[in-house]
Amino acid sequence: METWQTGRFLRTFDERPAEAPWLAVCSFNAPHFPMAVPAPYDRLIDRDLVELPAALAPGTAGLPREVRESRFAAEFAGLGEDDWREIIAHYLGLCALMDTQVGRILDHLRAAGELERTIVVYTTDHGDMMGAHGLMEKGHELHYEETLRVPLLVRHPGRPPARVRNLVSMVDIAPTLAELAGVPWPARPRDGRSFATMIGDPSAAPTRDHVTAETCLYDGAPEAWGEHTPPSSWDPARDALNASIRTRDMRYIYRSGDEDELYDHRGDPAELRNLAADPAYAQVRAELRSLLGAEIGDVYPQVARELTAPAGRPGPR
Repeated sequence: METWQTGRFLRTFDERPAEAPWLAVCSFNAPHFPMAVPAPYDRLIDRDLVELPAALAPGTAGLPREVRESRFAAEFAGLGEDDWREIIAHYLGLCALMDTQVGRILDHLRAAGELERTIVVYTTDHGDMMGAHGLMEKGHELHYEETLRVPLLVRHPGRPPARVRNLVSMVDIAPTLAELAGVPWPARPRDGRSFATMIGDPSAAPTRDHVTAETCLYDGAPEAWGEHTPPSSWDPARDALNASIRTRDMRYIYRSGDEDELYDHRGDPAELRNLAADPAYAQVRAELRSLLGAEIGDVYPQVARELTAPAGRPGPR
């Protein structure tokens, strides 16, 4: 599928108008379930070299009830370490397949004389637990580092390579590309913030001190069964909202139907110790709840009021 898609993309690219600006998007499904990995990528990764995630052994112990009882936990509960190595190797094989497709696109741009005047962005819409906490895939319950932190590579022909550790959000990509391309961007208030100054400069000042994520179930259904559902119809008695905020050092997760979570990445990058009920972190928790409430208040005002209320309780709801 991916090889065919790349070919179709390149043929369409060759039909672009001559000497006119262009924007092209190639959105692949892999790496994704079902993990049908074609040869030779299915055996490309040496199973003996696969590193298991640090959070695999503890499993879902200590996580909120909705995570422990989710299908993500139940469907993979019986897997041993060798099983996980096999699964991760297959996943990495799909990643290698994708790397080949990206290489084909870059080679084609180079041959067409376009690479050195083209900004290339590589990213994805979500990650995968891939064994962390004994879980796999992504979903409403899984607001963890493995699913929410995603790759973002930006190649600009006029900027040097650099690794920048500042926080950015997916909503920042469009205004960044607009600025880099010299395209006017609406001045009205918006969610996205350009990170154009960061490209090629590891010392660039950050544009954000936190990023957020939201997932919602309407009547228990992810994506509201594919139907447009205005957030104003969200009902806490019927629906569920999970929202999280990530700063440079901390992650806080709010769950409308379960206990919240707080992780300190300075000493716990695998998110193994929930500190939401720790009195030593009460002030940090309150500050993150307030920030999160401010972010979602225009869409979920009743949740924002709960988040910003004094002494919100960390236990199960």
